[in-house]
Amino acid sequence: MAAVSGGETWDRLQRGTLISEPRAGEDMLTAAFALAPGGGGGAKATRTEPSDARAVRAAAREAAETEKRIEMEHVLRIAKADEEAAQQAAQTAHRLREEADRIAADGKRASEKARQAEKELERATARAKVSRDAARRISRRG
Repeated sequence: MAAVSGGETWDRLQRGTLISEPRAGEDMLTAAFALAPGGGGGAKATRTEPSDARAVRAAAREAAETEKRIEMEHVLRIAKADEEAAQQAAQTAHRLREEADRIAADGKRASEKARQAEKELERATARAKVSRDAARRISRRG
């Protein structure tokens, strides 16, 4: 209702100084007469309108700057968090690459040991065959 009146209450609302309810008598009829041509409040609203408009524009500008600052702070926090996550991912990738390289080197050493064991098996099998053959020859002689 105060927003419709266009009188003193409206001016106080625009300036942000309205700290109480509208006074008695500021009802819809008062508001209607205040806005009517030739009404008591119409001239007063026109007189204070330029300073009120500047105050409203200044408040809007300040609100936009505050919103922009808050958004920038939010974006910067996100960017910092993303940067930290990227650094952690890089450290993890480096650590896992080193671990994989160690495991691959261990695998190569194990494979080489297995090949050597296979060659030793072939030599041992060949010696065992030679020994068996020699033992058969000796047992046939006797």
